[in-house]
Amino acid sequence: MKKFKHTWGNEIFLLHIELNTQGELSSNKVECMRKLNDSFIQETIKLPNQSSHRFIISRSKPNEEELILKYSDEVVMEVFFIDDRAYYPTKSFFKR
Repeated sequence: MKKFKHTWGNEIFLLHIELNTQGELSSNKVECMRKLNDSFIQETIKLPNQSSHRFIISRSKPNEEELILKYSDEVVMEVFFIDDRAYYPTKSFFKR
């Protein structure tokens, strides 16, 4: 499993996530953990059986500090900041 960790700042509250794969996935889920104060809330994002998928994820509450995504080794995830005023990807800052 690969892992992406993002610490929320004071300006960006939305992320554009792109997931791409060349073959079959061993898992079509992304595990999402949100750190609020000293506790974590865990969610599972189920993905369609496609080679490419995109979604937007937002900071859930003002006190959410971090977002952690765990995903399959076969997937290449690219994450873009979203300009909260325009709602389109502006600058890629993660790809692996």
